[in-house]
Amino acid sequence: MNIIEIQDQKIEFVSVIEVLEKLPIKFSLGYLMNREKLGIPLRKALVEHLYAIDNSTLVINMAGVEEMTTSVAEEIGPILFQELIKRRLDRDVYLTYCNVSEEIATGLDGIFKLPKFENQINTRQNIVVFSTLQNEVFSGHQFLGQEIPTALKEILDVIYKFNVVSSSDLEEHGIKAASRKLTDLVKYYPWLFRKIQRALDIDSRAWAYFYSPIVPVLNSEAK
Repeated sequence: MNIIEIQDQKIEFVSVIEVLEKLPIKFSLGYLMNREKLGIPLRKALVEHLYAIDNSTLVINMAGVEEMTTSVAEEIGPILFQELIKRRLDRDVYLTYCNVSEEIATGLDGIFKLPKFENQINTRQNIVVFSTLQNEVFSGHQFLGQEIPTALKEILDVIYKFNVVSSSDLEEHGIKAASRKLTDLVKYYPWLFRKIQRALDIDSRAWAYFYSPIVPVLNSEAK
């Protein structure tokens, strides 16, 4: 697992292909199939990485994965997500995926929405994935899984567009009642963004909360 720190964020990378190569199992490069032989061992290995981090984002690199069966996607998608929620009970940890193809993203989105997973955990199952990781910067974010209310998703999209925003910044970008909506966002989706307390330039004793993505994001539209 590679560890880097960017913009005061600790990020830990783990490659699906590299994890599989270390396990005593056979698999076809690019195509992942069989829950018992591959999906469960892969998920358990990823859980070990998840439980080894603290105040970090675990980034699962999907580079090299072209297709996977529903059973494998369930193991490293919503079932792994359930482990994230357990870990967050006593640690400030985050989870995301990078180098996710459009086809894989579509498959994961559908699996996160399956009723059987919704009934297993009393938490809204949503995950953010990125289509690209280049030069330690992520781009092409998507929120997969159960639908996020439009008013809250608008805030998330602004956060992921500008990287660091305050409640007043959100108001300036057309988000009405930003403080109230941020309260709901913190309550229901705390694993999708970071809430940071920072001192203000006007007075070292003054501070405010700022909100940022769980990894540094590149968005050419941001100004």
